[in-house]
Amino acid sequence: MVSIRPVDDGGGGKGTDRQYEAGGRPATGDLPHWNRGPEAPSKGTFDPRLGVGGPRSAMLAPMDTFRLFLHVLAASVWVGGQIVLGGLVPTLRKISPEAPKLAAQAFNRIAWPAFGVALVTGIWNMLVVEDLDQALFGIKFLLVIVSGAGAAIHIVGKSKAALAVGGALASVGAIAAMYVGLAL
Repeated sequence: MVSIRPVDDGGGGKGTDRQYEAGGRPATGDLPHWNRGPEAPSKGTFDPRLGVGGPRSAMLAPMDTFRLFLHVLAASVWVGGQIVLGGLVPTLRKISPEAPKLAAQAFNRIAWPAFGVALVTGIWNMLVVEDLDQALFGIKFLLVIVSGAGAAIHIVGKSKAALAVGGALASVGAIAAMYVGLAL
C-alpha cells in the first residue's frame, strides 16, 4: 500500500492521508463520491468532472467566464438565428414575396455583429487557453470562415443557385463549427 500525504486542495484546506493499493485504487473506499476513480487525488491531477486539483479549481476566473459567455452568446445568435430564419422563410413568403428579404436584412443587422464578436472571442480563446487543441481549433476556425463566406455569398448572390449554395454553406458551416467548438 501507498500512503498519500496531505496536499493543498487549492481552496485553502488540506486533504487527508488516505491509503491506496497499487494502481491508485482506494484501499479503504473512504474517498468522497466526486473523487473516486483510478488515480489518487493530488494537486495537479486532472479529473474531467472537477478540473485540475479538485472541486474549487473547476470554476472559471471571472474574465474567463465573461469571455466564454460572450463567445457562446454570439455563436448562439449567429447559428440559432440562421436556423430560425430558415424555418420562417416559407411563412414569410406567404405574407409577401419581399418579406423574406426584409427579414434577412433585419437579421443581418444583428447577425454580423454577433459573428464579429464570436470571431474576436474565438481568437481571444486561442490566445489564452493553454491546453487548446490547435488542430481542432484550426478545423473550427475554417468552418467559421466557411460559414461567414457562405452568408456573404447568400447576401450578394442574385441567382437562386447562389442563394441556395451560400445559405447552405453558411448554415452547415455554422452548425459544424458549433459542434467542433463543443469538442474543444
